Amino acid sequence: MDNLYVCGIVSQIEKKIYIKNGIKYGIFLLEDYNSSKEFRIYGQQYLKYEPLLIQNNPLHLCFSIDSSKYKKYKINILHIENLQNVLKKLVHKLIIKININNLNSVFINSIEKLFSQQQIGNKKLNIVLYDKVDQVFLNFESIKYEININSSFLKKLEEIKGLDFCLN
Repeated sequence: MDNLYVCGIVSQIEKKIYIKNGIKYGIFLLEDYNSSKEFRIYGQQYLKYEPLLIQNNPLHLCFSIDSSKYKKYKINILHIENLQNVLKKLVHKLIIKININNLNSVFINSIEKLFSQQQIGNKKLNIVLYDKVDQVFLNFESIKYEININSSFLKKLEEIKGLDFCLN
């Protein structure tokens, strides 16, 4: 089976030790807007990821699901990473989508102001101008701006009305 990826916030954590052999393990609940899932992690793998297993810590999990002779399925955690690090590693560019009917000087100035305040980074910026009615899409790559994508910058982008964006 292919690897699966989920993001969420650690809402509960129990750190335990097997009495018989002294092996440490953890049980944690990962929660997003819609659901929650309990995960268990044991031994060396637990020790490796223990520093990340903190209440309210946003995590990115990579795992696989295998069949098991004792249970219907077994979840194998392959990798755990702080969600902020994933943004830095996996995102290569920001694509801003603007409906051409929303373009005016106030809109352009607000975007220009945001990008001029942004730290110089190494992520590409693409702008797509579109008109759904006439089915016209123009794609531009910024030469002027290479940006630093972080959560506070993305929140500021969300505040600009008429602007859609995605990460790639």
